[in-house]
Amino acid sequence: MAQSSRSLTRRDFLRVTGIAAGLVLTACQAAVPPAGQTATGQPAAGGEAITVTYWDPNTTEEQNPPLDTTYAHFNETQQKYHVDFTHGKDEPAVLAAVAAGSPPDVYWRWNVNGYGSWINKGVVQDLTDYVQSSKLDLKQFVPISLEIMKWRDKYYGMPLTSAGIGVMFWHKKLLDEAGLDSKAIPDSLDDLMDWSDKLTVKDGSGNITRLGFHPRLGQVEWPAIFNAKFWDPAGEKITPTDPGMIAAFEWEANWYKHYGVDNIDRFLAGLPDYYSSAQPLCTQNVAMHGGYEWDYLYLGLKCQIDEFGWGKFAHPAGHADYPTCSQGAIPLVIPTGAAQSEGGWAFIEYLESYEATATISAGLVNVAQRLDAVKLPAYSDNPILKFASEQSTNVVAWPSNIPVAAEYATELGKARDLIAHGKVSAQDGLQAVYDQVQPLLDKALGKA
Repeated sequence: MAQSSRSLTRRDFLRVTGIAAGLVLTACQAAVPPAGQTATGQPAAGGEAITVTYWDPNTTEEQNPPLDTTYAHFNETQQKYHVDFTHGKDEPAVLAAVAAGSPPDVYWRWNVNGYGSWINKGVVQDLTDYVQSSKLDLKQFVPISLEIMKWRDKYYGMPLTSAGIGVMFWHKKLLDEAGLDSKAIPDSLDDLMDWSDKLTVKDGSGNITRLGFHPRLGQVEWPAIFNAKFWDPAGEKITPTDPGMIAAFEWEANWYKHYGVDNIDRFLAGLPDYYSSAQPLCTQNVAMHGGYEWDYLYLGLKCQIDEFGWGKFAHPAGHADYPTCSQGAIPLVIPTGAAQSEGGWAFIEYLESYEATATISAGLVNVAQRLDAVKLPAYSDNPILKFASEQSTNVVAWPSNIPVAAEYATELGKARDLIAHGKVSAQDGLQAVYDQVQPLLDKALGKA
């Protein structure tokens, strides 16, 4: 059985997320504003602080506090730069700003899939000189995260948080009512499906009203559970027909078939968003689901966190040694044409300190990409972050740095849908991905 963590109370949740924001708030409030700045971190009249513009795509109010307080702390603890930060800026906004010659000086990409495409199209700057001359100890970073920040031995970004670690969540009361062990769920996907059948509820017409298990992970993360190999760096070829890829999509196609393709489609079409106030586990629309470490944040906000159990992601039958998570990194980048590249790097270097990284990661409940983030109690005392960080030692990395990462992910999504609905076999659907994307990669690499 999968290892299960202790029950978590709302006090645990508030302690973890509240302390994360509070540590920086306390530091900000206690700091004496340096010359040229007001108590709020804004440049005073006649001040000489250089303005650095920073954008991120966050649109979720609950995630703002640990971000805002950390950003403000930078302004209040040095006097050379003042960071003007803005949330809610998506990738099209950045591309439009680059094209107009007025990009932000720093952007935090929350979508790993387009990172390599931005490198290939010259949207982001080469940061290699900054990285190599930096005071940052690169040995303190998760190795695979640093590796996927590079393309052909050059850095174009720096990793701040994880793109997601696979975690299983379940509603303990529903398992108890079904006579199942709510302290530890099966560690095999096949055994998990037996539990799913016992937990699934249908109405008189056969429509699903409660789904026992929702795999849920994206087309990039799901194959990682099956130890899929996404690409061959030596041959510079994508590998969508890797046996792990085929096995992953076949398993999901069988899941659809098991419950009925139309039945699953109807159910999922009406399923509330996992980050809405009607969170599907909270509303008991779903009994078990695959998710990410930050789901803990939303479960704690939307309902009582101690109602839920969580643990290691189930693996394919007979393959307990397979990875139970994927590893990507959410990169900080400096767009091409940035007016203050030096200031942008100074801010990145600050965010990559273990204190700032750990505070942001603890507040977002998202695994930090600095190994020494555990030095900050707000991070190390969070049990799900401790758990997810331990899981991140056995990972499969999505190659977000390759020039066609965005196109690859898009075509995998299309193939996944066709395979799941029985329109094509996994082999044929994934071969079509190769046929569509590999020529694009060859062209980007100057081979066609």
